[in-house]
Amino acid sequence: MLWTEQLFHVKKPIIAMLHLAPLPGYPRFRYGDSMAVVVAHAKTDLAATVDAVFARGTFSGVYVGDGGLYNNDFSALLRRRASLHLDALKMLYFINPESDRNVAPRPLSEIACSTIFKTHPDGLCISANAAAQDVDDALIASVKQAVREVAVLCNTGCRQDTIARKLRLGDAAVVGTFFNEGGKLERERLENLRVNIRRVREFMDMVYRFRAELEGCEK
Repeated sequence: MLWTEQLFHVKKPIIAMLHLAPLPGYPRFRYGDSMAVVVAHAKTDLAATVDAVFARGTFSGVYVGDGGLYNNDFSALLRRRASLHLDALKMLYFINPESDRNVAPRPLSEIACSTIFKTHPDGLCISANAAAQDVDDALIASVKQAVREVAVLCNTGCRQDTIARKLRLGDAAVVGTFFNEGGKLERERLENLRVNIRRVREFMDMVYRFRAELEGCEK
């Protein structure tokens, strides 16, 4: 049994993202804005304050993208985790972050295998070229085929009409933009859109049906 099933108590869990409004010090935080508004928006998006049990990010590899070139020192990161006594913290690695490219042009399945050998990640997040874009099914399948003992998550673009297929190929999914009003991240004025409860319910109804079918097939 994968740790994702033990942690979330379901097969094929869905991890919902929380898109916070701009925080103080960020370019889009304007004069007159307040943390009270940030907190209020967070509360309306199904949020809860908890001790983190997993972290998701680009922890290894060298990538180039719109933000320039960045090099991730996973050795320093793992030492930091050890110094904070966070041995139980699960780490989900982006191995193809959206909008960025690994400077070593290798098949993603090879990157997945070498990442596991060197860092022992708890999960691998597979992305498309940008947020909200559909991840290539073949890409998910190739990584899962190569790393059967590690959780593989579909990281972008999951929709109501595609989620059953993505979960059939991988072990979990991270969903953010689809849950928002209109399935978009921002308004024209670059304000974050809020979560739409109806979209969440309709999406999860599809997930529940898929899990029921999966359970029936396993009996």
